[in-house]
Amino acid sequence: MKLTSGHSPLSLSRLRDALHSNNDAESSRRAPQRPEVDHHGLSQRLEQLKHLELGKGRLSEEIRKEIAPHWSFYSATHQDGLMDQPYCEMRRKELRGLPGGQALADQYGIHFALRKLHPMDMPHQLRIENAADSKYLRDEPSHGFHAHCMKLFREQGGSAGAQVLFVNSRLGAEQIMHGLKLPPPVIAMHLNSPRLFKELQPGVHALDLTGLGPMQGNWAARFLPVFGARPSGYSVRNSKDTGASRQSTSVNNEALLNSLKSDSKDSPTLRLHGVPKEHATGPLSHTAADLIESLVKTLEPRIKGDLQQDVLLADGLKNLHHVASMLPALSHDSRLFNNAYSALMEELQLCLSASQPYTLKDFKRAAMPLSQPPSLPRDVMGESFLMTSGMGALSLGHQIAADLSGNDLVVNAKLPGNRETPCYYEVSQYRTIPNPPKSSDRMATLFATLNASMPGDGNNHAKHWNVDDVIAATRQNLQGRGLRDKPLTLLLDATVEKRDDMDKLVGAFSKELSKGKLRIVVCKSYQKYANLGSAKVMAGAVGLIGKEDKATLAAAERLLDSEADINWMQGNDAQLMVHLLKQHDHEMNLIDRASENARFCKDNFFSGEGRQMDALHDKHLPFIAVPIGFQANNHFSAQLGDVQYSNNYYNSENLPSALVRMRDGFGYNETSLGNIPMTPGMPTALRITVGQESQAELTERFYMPSLLMHTTGSDWNPKRAHDEVMKLISDARQDLPASLKNAPLSEQLRAIAAKEQPRSHNPEDLSTSPTLRRQENEQNGKPGFTLNKVASVMVHLEEMLRVGERFARARPGDIDREHFNSLVDALVDSGMPGISSASRALILQLQSSLCSVDMQSDDPARQQQALERLVHVATRMPELARNTNALMRLPDNVFIDAPDAVQDGVVDSLFRPLPGNTKEKMIELFINNEEIYKANACLRSLEDPGHYGSRHPTAVLVDGPAPKPVEQPAQSLQATLLREKLNQTRDARYGFDT
Repeated sequence: MKLTSGHSPLSLSRLRDALHSNNDAESSRRAPQRPEVDHHGLSQRLEQLKHLELGKGRLSEEIRKEIAPHWSFYSATHQDGLMDQPYCEMRRKELRGLPGGQALADQYGIHFALRKLHPMDMPHQLRIENAADSKYLRDEPSHGFHAHCMKLFREQGGSAGAQVLFVNSRLGAEQIMHGLKLPPPVIAMHLNSPRLFKELQPGVHALDLTGLGPMQGNWAARFLPVFGARPSGYSVRNSKDTGASRQSTSVNNEALLNSLKSDSKDSPTLRLHGVPKEHATGPLSHTAADLIESLVKTLEPRIKGDLQQDVLLADGLKNLHHVASMLPALSHDSRLFNNAYSALMEELQLCLSASQPYTLKDFKRAAMPLSQPPSLPRDVMGESFLMTSGMGALSLGHQIAADLSGNDLVVNAKLPGNRETPCYYEVSQYRTIPNPPKSSDRMATLFATLNASMPGDGNNHAKHWNVDDVIAATRQNLQGRGLRDKPLTLLLDATVEKRDDMDKLVGAFSKELSKGKLRIVVCKSYQKYANLGSAKVMAGAVGLIGKEDKATLAAAERLLDSEADINWMQGNDAQLMVHLLKQHDHEMNLIDRASENARFCKDNFFSGEGRQMDALHDKHLPFIAVPIGFQANNHFSAQLGDVQYSNNYYNSENLPSALVRMRDGFGYNETSLGNIPMTPGMPTALRITVGQESQAELTERFYMPSLLMHTTGSDWNPKRAHDEVMKLISDARQDLPASLKNAPLSEQLRAIAAKEQPRSHNPEDLSTSPTLRRQENEQNGKPGFTLNKVASVMVHLEEMLRVGERFARARPGDIDREHFNSLVDALVDSGMPGISSASRALILQLQSSLCSVDMQSDDPARQQQALERLVHVATRMPELARNTNALMRLPDNVFIDAPDAVQDGVVDSLFRPLPGNTKEKMIELFINNEEIYKANACLRSLEDPGHYGSRHPTAVLVDGPAPKPVEQPAQSLQATLLREKLNQTRDARYGFDT
């Protein structure tokens, strides 16, 4: 991970030096006064704490460990948000500077499912992305992905006008052409012609279909995801190695590896394991720790050879340590934690790609839970075969099952009461391709899904489909077979797998398996929970379980040939995939926590008293299906200036887009939304896949939206928002002292938060780690969540006002302004204890936007009132400075007309807390925009750290030129260059000679 200081990159490995020797003299500047409010979590003044003179005791050391990671992440995200290149591009640049690093640089940041950052995330999160990233690679490759494939094709003589399909293997090409029902001689001609089928590089083949016509080409493109034939992003972005030596005598990878061990002095894994499992980030923290410890165990026997001085491995190990060290301190906020966890995955991928420790045998061993559960009889074979994706596994699984059954007919598992197994929609699409012959159901393959990925599947909303239903349906089918019938083949989709499901299923039929009456072909996508939330690995597997008879061995031989033809282990992504599969127990832990969170959401937001929504949920799975309609029959209104603003919106638009994102697929760490195909009993539905957030964060995301989603045609406005907040406060203060009922709302909110705050197990133990104390207080299960519900009301209000740039249309009138001000003031003055940084940012954005609109007014008094209000909020809530838009949108003419104290407040609260490089970038933007006065005031704070604000001189002469800024001794070369640029811009604008 990289920070920047001036123009030079600064790695996190030099963070300690950076904290005490910034070139902009930050270490010597005066710390701002601490506000009266005791802010919790992220609102603690990191800037102030950073400069505390701490002692040398245990508690002081723990405080340092808490502060440094915060400041490091805070600095890196700000640089990412304002620099021309994102964080991952900085890492790629560094890797390209290392021998042999070009391919790993090109692959850095690749995901099979893009998570596009919301604009509100930019100051708060690192951008970890790649040009090969797609909305969902299997279905919809990005323009960058396709362009790179075409570039490879053209470089090897391909025609620009060719109708070409890019596939991952000969098997994929053959399956697609079979799907087109081409005659076998035509298929053989294509596959054996170097002009029509060419390997561009390992894992990327070009299938030229120009001669077949556009209609066949379009059908072939549709078959590509169905057969899982899409190349991996890693294969597409696999640059050729220059052959330069990666050895350096200055590198000691054994020492770097030892620093990651749990018994080392600064071990990050020890602190990660210290996060309580009941904490929201507990499962992910323990997952990260075990992934690191597994890497150490895997590389330790190999580190003595060429890897000992490998510069690429050294780079990955260093950054892995630094990122892992940040995670425990970020555990209070799942959004920040997940972002840093993504960075950890990149460094883990880098270490594994550089070292290449795993082979196909390691995959077979890691995949044993799928095909060799503990209950597998000794006389029954079980083996897993590596495939390209979940659909690659399911399509080939159908073909293997057909071989075993002796026909192509597949029937879905059924139970009495018209209950039928769920069936993934692309499986249904695949079944339309082969045109199966008619046959008796008794001879058919039995298809079943282990667990549904959509609540309500199984045609019975009261009881959803699970492993017990699979067992019952299989047993029912076995009982209907005759003595002379072939063994039953069960084709199982095990993508959503719960703990011990496979062991339970195989154990239930151990006798039938041993006697050869049953064979199981189990298919699994590794793109869901097996990815451990990384969204980095596209892969799948087919498991074969059965008696070693002639048919089973023939099926195993075909699977081996297919596995060899695909050769998925040749890609760097396969290294990470094997490493993740070794943590199978954590896959179960993550889905257990997500399911627990889904139950919390269903019980508290989508059902219960006064909530009539027909939301579907299976209590053992992390999905909630919410009905949505095609009519925009919800209504929002607000008094904006002299007009009544009115807007109709869809039910699904109640959900906050800045906090809950639409994303294809599921199994991610963050809660996501997905539109799903037609569902029995629910024609149109929105699937909510609940993630790893805390219950407090989930309350902020769903409390207010769910209230409005229960009934269509809901009417919403600022007054109703105010009334809802007052009701929440009234309900929560029932057992508080009577004197508080007449106290300011901010005091009431603080008292309610204190009442609902869980108590530490050791409140008197001051030597306890601050991080551990905080994590104990943040565990799930606390009562009330009153402030989180209030935050949800405000976040929803911000969403309604922000969407469609409604602020740009008019200024809120006095009627609704009173409601806005009273609510925001109460929250700001309370300190927002227990409210997540994401919601805090949106609430502050709401206030900042209101102030910004007022500062565009023609009324000077209103302009200055808005500016004073902005400074007040920024002083009380230091994190407002993280959203640099507040300072960027401040008009230069409003700033210059403000009193000296207000100008000082702007600089002190919105500029000084920024990291050094961010400050320089901001000043440069002000100069480029000819915002002379803001630029001068901010630049002076760099040049003279003891000088508060911009007092001298800033007054504008009416109808006259601006006075020249007073020169101050520069504290850095960059400040000197900015001063020269500012003077030149000012002279050009006002007519001065330089």
